[in-house]
Amino acid sequence: MPLPPETYDALREEAEARGIPATTLVGEAVEGWLDDQKSNRLRDEIAGYALEMGGTGADLDSELEAAAEAEMKAVTGRR
Repeated sequence: MPLPPETYDALREEAEARGIPATTLVGEAVEGWLDDQKSNRLRDEIAGYALEMGGTGADLDSELEAAAEAEMKAVTGRR
């Protein structure tokens, strides 16, 4: 894949610093990007489902929701 000279030079420099082929570094970067895209898509699907189902019978019951909220606040140190 053609890259601008500055990008190609930076890629080769990083690959040399790590002692791996540039193609391996590119493969790792692409795999990481694809994983991020999949995670983002899943997060968006879950958020959409939560918005659609909020307040319906599929929503969490109020006691469970309060317990989860309290737990999240305790874990994150928020009040």
